[in-house]
Amino acid sequence: MKDLVLTALPQTSASPRRPAKPALQRYGAALCFVALSLVLTLLVQHLFPYPFLFLFFGAVMASAWFGGMGAGLFAVLISTLAVDYFFVPPLYSFAINATAETYFAAFVICALVASWVSSSKKQSEEALMEARDQLEIRVAERTAELEKSNTELRRREHQLHLLTEVIPQQIWSGTADGSIDYCNQRLLNYVGRTVDEMKGEAFVETIHPEDREGFRRLWRDALSQAKPLEGEWRVRGADGQYRWFFTRGVPLQDQQQKTLRWYGTNTDIEELHKTEDALMRTQTELAYLSRVLSMGELAASIAHEINQPLAAVVAHGHACLGWLAANPPNVSKALQTTERIIQDGTRAGAVLGRIRALFKKEAPAQEGVASPFGQPWLLVFRRSRETGSSCNRLCLTS
Repeated sequence: MKDLVLTALPQTSASPRRPAKPALQRYGAALCFVALSLVLTLLVQHLFPYPFLFLFFGAVMASAWFGGMGAGLFAVLISTLAVDYFFVPPLYSFAINATAETYFAAFVICALVASWVSSSKKQSEEALMEARDQLEIRVAERTAELEKSNTELRRREHQLHLLTEVIPQQIWSGTADGSIDYCNQRLLNYVGRTVDEMKGEAFVETIHPEDREGFRRLWRDALSQAKPLEGEWRVRGADGQYRWFFTRGVPLQDQQQKTLRWYGTNTDIEELHKTEDALMRTQTELAYLSRVLSMGELAASIAHEINQPLAAVVAHGHACLGWLAANPPNVSKALQTTERIIQDGTRAGAVLGRIRALFKKEAPAQEGVASPFGQPWLLVFRRSRETGSSCNRLCLTS
């Protein structure tokens, strides 16, 4: 019904004036009213000792009401002629004697006043009706605009609600003081609660006990300073398990920088944390493997460097035994071989000393190491090179 009314409304804001009645109809109605008054007055005149002219006033007022000022004046004219002819002496004549002039003049004035009052009242009522019609039209137009705005607002709210439910995010909002008053269905499904159960401290209760104090501190700072909230916290799900979420909340402010509301999202980063933990474990294992390989290489190098002087000691020991077992024993050769054994043993000791200094993070010794026979290590090393011993591959003097 409302749509039919709105469709029937004119396009302009002002309604058209009511169409004026035809002149013949207006003046004909005035003539009829006066004629009716005349007939009725003639019928009741014998009941009054004086002319009863009040019905003519009614005819004038009715003519002015239905026909306007022109019809009212026309009724005054006809009524004046009828009263003059039928009721003002001398009767049945348009002449007026001196005694009836005042009475007749008063009738004419009263008829004119009645016509003016009736037409003015009619104009005022028509103006009031027109204003009322215009007001109704404006109210209907305003109602239509308001209904259209409400429909558009409801459509946008529905779209926004669908958007908050469709996007893969947990969305929440709160008042200016930080009280949560809305959570989308994805967030409610995860925590297994209703919106009423998430208000106040209930929202904080879903956070891991070890993370609550940090969350409260950052949330208080964000509320007091009207700055965005960002952080990673563990949130308990409906199954009692905790998952890592990245929470971000931003304030909605007016032109005076006054906070109106808070809006935030929770992003599930549990898989990211698992990936980071796996990466850290892999890095730890790689570092351990690298240390093991380094130690293996170092052990192999140490074994190689120590094995050379030890092999030389064994070879010289066998040679010394051969010189001593000769008949007669070759003591000089045995002494030389014994000296070489001492040199190789000293070199092996020097290698171990340098390895010990390496693990103690001491500076390597630059001076020569004296042998048991009082000769510098550099001289021993040179003499060993001159004899062609295999221990010359170990260069530890620098």
